[in-house]
Amino acid sequence: MKNLFLSIAVAFATILSSCSSDDEAPIAPKSPGEEIVLEETSNLAVAIASLGGTTPDALLTVDNFVIDEVSPIGKGIQQPGGIRRLYSQIGKTIISSSYGEGGTVIGYRMVNGKLTEIGEIAPESAYRFLGRADDTTLIAIEGSKQGLEERVFNVINTENMAITRKVSTRIEEISSENLISWPSGMIIRGDKLFLSYFLVTNDNFTTPKSNEARVAIYNYPELTLDKIIRDNRAADIGVYGNFNGLITTENEDMYTYSSSSYASGYSPAPILKSSILRIKNNETDFDADYYFDFEAISGGNKINFMHYAGNNKAIVRMVTDDSGLWATYAPTTDNPVCKIAVVDLIAKTVTEVTEIPLHGGQWATPAVNSEGKVYMNISDSLGAYIYEIDPVTATAVKSPRTISTQVRGLFNVN
Repeated sequence: MKNLFLSIAVAFATILSSCSSDDEAPIAPKSPGEEIVLEETSNLAVAIASLGGTTPDALLTVDNFVIDEVSPIGKGIQQPGGIRRLYSQIGKTIISSSYGEGGTVIGYRMVNGKLTEIGEIAPESAYRFLGRADDTTLIAIEGSKQGLEERVFNVINTENMAITRKVSTRIEEISSENLISWPSGMIIRGDKLFLSYFLVTNDNFTTPKSNEARVAIYNYPELTLDKIIRDNRAADIGVYGNFNGLITTENEDMYTYSSSSYASGYSPAPILKSSILRIKNNETDFDADYYFDFEAISGGNKINFMHYAGNNKAIVRMVTDDSGLWATYAPTTDNPVCKIAVVDLIAKTVTEVTEIPLHGGQWATPAVNSEGKVYMNISDSLGAYIYEIDPVTATAVKSPRTISTQVRGLFNVN
């Protein structure tokens, strides 16, 4: 397999405690923002996050991540704080965002072959969602898990990491039932912003009213609410911790996925099946002629994650056992419940990728496309690996083990 000549950022969890005595010790932590010297030949970037958020993340460069072992030892820009961070990519900018209150949001770019910080934001409230408007514009959404506070769109220029506008919105809430909206996906098409979301209680994050698919449509760039579209054939869209409730194809058709999965955080689980809906190009309503019963076609599995691979194919993480609440958020569990499959959105087929074993799933799952392949983190009780998935043949190639328990982000920033 040839090396990838692109710049990639990957986030990892803490160094595995099960490493042998021959393994090198991890580097001593440095101050937030302090950079460890990188090799001049490095043209990929990786970031490493601790399991449980007690050890600061590191962002570093590597030569490849499918041939050689990926390790933070002796390399990296330490990220501030010991809490979880979200990672995203807007054009050529890597976004590293604190998930907790009081944290920072930092932008990085490759400058003269070196990973370089280009700016930092200290948001008023934690960003819970990161969405791409265009190659230089990030739309981050503030919002508390408690109370009935407004959601706030932050429009950010990623050339200099400056907030250019803030717009408050309610999306949808049912105050009499303490239900608030939690964004799960965003796509801008023409002068409309499509925002998928699910309803949760603001005190214990349960989902008592999830038997309906919902997408809020905003006028863009005004960010004023146009309408909310609903479909009672499918349940709430997306899952907690991922931003891919909406995906778009080359012809700008959009697809949504409804998990209906207890293991993916829906409690109680919706009675509707795990399924996929479509919003056709130039339309602002669900396509009444399209319904993909994923649960039936896959033999009883449910969708936990969906990533567009190109040519009407998507990579999905399937839930094979839905009996344990939040079971898909345990990367190194000894009781894994997840598998990977390739979905054909037009033919409505599901093909398991058998080279990838049962695994524990992940919060904020990373995946990136390159040269017709999809690269994705897979963690299990033995550690974290990056798999190269071929969506045409539904096969995969496994990388050497990463020196981590979890890869949190993969980015092509060339």
